[in-house]
Amino acid sequence: MRNNSLAGALFALSAFAYGCTENATRDPASPSLHIYKSNVAVSPASLSVVAGATAQVTAAFKDRKGRVVSGAVFAWSSSRADIATISRNGLVTGVAAGTVAITARYGYNFATSQVTVGARPAVPTAPSTPPVTSLILVPNVLNVAAGASQQFSVSGRTAADSSTPVAVTVAWTATGGTISPSGLFTAGTVAGASYNVTATILDNPAVAAKAKVTVTTVAAPPTPAPPTPTPPTPTPPTPTPPTPTPPTPAPP
Repeated sequence: MRNNSLAGALFALSAFAYGCTENATRDPASPSLHIYKSNVAVSPASLSVVAGATAQVTAAFKDRKGRVVSGAVFAWSSSRADIATISRNGLVTGVAAGTVAITARYGYNFATSQVTVGARPAVPTAPSTPPVTSLILVPNVLNVAAGASQQFSVSGRTAADSSTPVAVTVAWTATGGTISPSGLFTAGTVAGASYNVTATILDNPAVAAKAKVTVTTVAAPPTPAPPTPTPPTPTPPTPTPPTPTPPTPAPP
């Protein structure tokens, strides 16, 4: 009798084990383990992100009647942390291009989401600016009075486009007189002297040798003498005619 009871118990245990095996699957994190996972769902089941971007996944656990169990805390894991990582709150971060399985585990139950990580998009580079090959000075020839000032301007040109001005940063020099960092030239006091004013590109001094301007200094015209004041011409007074007085009538 006792042997029959033991045999029945063993049969029931075998049937239970068989039923669990029928509903079991392999855990991607531990392939040697068969774990029941039908009560956990991960949403979305698959998603795509680019390297460096993030995406949120969620998980839910349902009881045998299909009711969602509130307050379930899931343990998250990634099958390839070098491709994507997962935070304790289910936030996926792409690391490198590839495909990875993100797993949510609740007790012996789990579910996965397939995440495809795309390569980080290349950052567009700004088009390179052609180098400046020549300079244009304005004015290029100048006659200026001794001690007077003149503002110079400069622009660059490229070999591909000789008509479109290009902004340049230059250093100014003069063989006589003075010139400011902004190109304001002041002539000396020697009348008839000739000076050279040169603009040199700071990052390519070889270009400046091709851009020069010659300034000729002449004496300033003499200051005219002030006009001699002319005394006013006196105006004779205009005579006033006498006012006639009416006669006084005689008494009767």
